[in-house]
This record gives sequence, C-alpha cells and structure tokens, in this order.
Amino acid sequence: MAVEKAVKQFHDWDKSGMTFRYATTKKGAVAKFQHADIDIENLKDVMSGIANFFSGFDGWLDSIANA
Repeated sequence: MAVEKAVKQFHDWDKSGMTFRYATTKKGAVAKFQHADIDIENLKDVMSGIANFFSGFDGWLDSIANA
C-alpha cells in the first residue's frame, strides 16, 4: 500500500511524467515544478524503498514462474 501511495502521489504531481525526467519541455522551455519544497534526502530513501520493493517482487514472480 505504501508503494501504491507513493506512485499515485508522483502521478498526481506530474501526470505526463515529463517534469521528473527532463529539465526542459519539448519546446525547450524550463520545466516548471510546483513542489519546490521536496526533501531530497527523504525522496532518495522513498525511491530506494520502492526500487527494493519492485526488485524483490520481480524476484518472487520469477521464482513462481520457474517453479
């Protein structure tokens, strides 16, 4: 549920997925990000946790697929 909540929050912040990935828009303008008060250290921890979740889940799915 925590991963789902985090992914949903990212989607709500950036529905196109462009702002988090690119510093400029397709037209070359600087991408505007409305959440300038993000705690980068916390974001790093959250993203590491999500990556660990998906890595573990992928390993679990692989183990059942090969059983």
